[in-house]
Amino acid sequence: MTTGQKFARLLQYLGKCSESIMYHDEIASAVRWIGQIESIMTRIHFHPNQVFDESKHIIDVVAKEYLEKAIDNVDHLIPVEVSGDGNCLYGSILLLMNNPMVTTSELRVRTIIELMTNEVYYSNRYSQFVGPLDIAIQRICKNHMFSELYKIGAL
Repeated sequence: MTTGQKFARLLQYLGKCSESIMYHDEIASAVRWIGQIESIMTRIHFHPNQVFDESKHIIDVVAKEYLEKAIDNVDHLIPVEVSGDGNCLYGSILLLMNNPMVTTSELRVRTIIELMTNEVYYSNRYSQFVGPLDIAIQRICKNHMFSELYKIGAL
């Protein structure tokens, strides 16, 4: 079983935990258990792409329009199209990472672990803008759920 498949199964398990009446406790317990699996919890080395490759990437024309309206000088920014399947934040990071071994499921699971491990920090920092953290964590446990500020900060 590949690392990507392992993380896909872990995400499925977290999804089931999120459906429990006591979802927060179930997710917290699962995160503690996952944290003990050393073989998959190695650090990810992030070396972002520095060059736009026309053979791999497609420019997101709509995002480019938004950028041009929001920022004066966008010449150095190239918005790249990713699938809008609810994993677009993670897909964007994967494109930037250029590491075929990492999957959206892995990034989602690692984000859940980060949010649960540092729950007080994220709650204090973002809850006044986007609501309770526990509900956001419950949602992120379901694959293909769109991301918001908590996930962006934790990722």
